[in-house]
Amino acid sequence: MPRILVVEDDPLNNNLICTFMRRAGHEAEGVHGGRDALRRFHEDAFDLVLMDVQMPEMSGTDVMRVMKTAKEDVPVIAVTAYALQGDRESLLAEGFDEYVPKPIDVARLTSVVAEQIAESKKGIS
Repeated sequence: MPRILVVEDDPLNNNLICTFMRRAGHEAEGVHGGRDALRRFHEDAFDLVLMDVQMPEMSGTDVMRVMKTAKEDVPVIAVTAYALQGDRESLLAEGFDEYVPKPIDVARLTSVVAEQIAESKKGIS
C-alpha cells in the first residue's frame, strides 16, 4: 500500500485530502507545516508527498527543495490555489513533479497520484 505524506496547514483540507487518499487505497499521514513535514519525511519512508504551496513558516516550495535534495526519487505534487495559466509550468520548473489546483477535483487528484506512484516505481525496477 503506497504511503503518502500530506502537507497542508489547513486542518480541514488536510483531513479531506487524507480521506481521499485512504479511499483510493493509500496509507496517508497528514502534517500541518513545513517543519513537521521535514521531520516526518526524514523519519520514515513515503512513496509520495502532497504539498500545499502556501504555508506559514516555510513555503511548500522551500520544503519540497529540501526533500528533493534528500530523496529526489520521491514525487512531490503541488496542491495549491494557484490556478492561473502558467502556474502549473512555473511550479514544475521550480521542481515539483506535478500540480493539482484547489478546489480539489478528487478524480484528478487520485489520477495524478496514481500516475506519479507508477512512474516512480518504474525508476526503481
